[in-house]
Amino acid sequence: MATIFDQIYKEESYAYGTIPNLYFKEKLDALSPGKILLPAEGEGRNAVYAASQGWDVYCFDNNQYGYYKALKLAKEKQVDINYELKTAQEIQYDLSSFDVLALIYTPLEHSDLIKYLKPQGHLIFENFSKNQIQFHQVNAFSGGPRDASLLYDYSLMQDAFKTLKAKESYETEIVLNEGIYHNGLSSVLRFYGVK
Repeated sequence: MATIFDQIYKEESYAYGTIPNLYFKEKLDALSPGKILLPAEGEGRNAVYAASQGWDVYCFDNNQYGYYKALKLAKEKQVDINYELKTAQEIQYDLSSFDVLALIYTPLEHSDLIKYLKPQGHLIFENFSKNQIQFHQVNAFSGGPRDASLLYDYSLMQDAFKTLKAKESYETEIVLNEGIYHNGLSSVLRFYGVK
């Protein structure tokens, strides 16, 4: 069954660009390289960046177009990533085996993947808040679903990550410049925490 991601990932250009998400980059750059998990990684921009910084990268997505573009980007940047074409329900890793879990525009439902974080491992999260609906009405390319039920509020984020010690946890407005589909003023939630 075709999805919206089939449509945008089939395009020749990278839907969200080839440079990493800025919040992800900021947090990752402050950590010593180790083993990182990136669920729903799409076209691979964050995975490829992490690999270029010496991280042992594991990622997955169930979209074949994103998968092939991610491998192409990794080859262009001359890095290796372990990318599986699977869903969150299909993947299997050793429990407590990752130093970082990054959920960048990944559904909060993936918070159960915290079980794969080592004790003292870090979580990096950024996604659109429910307030993104108003920005989307002004600029359709600012990003995120048009259905508010698919967006999150601060309390939902807090609840999803309640087992972690928060270093940062907030909602803010930022100007995104990530490819074609994350572009302009947006409302996002951010969380940075430790297991």
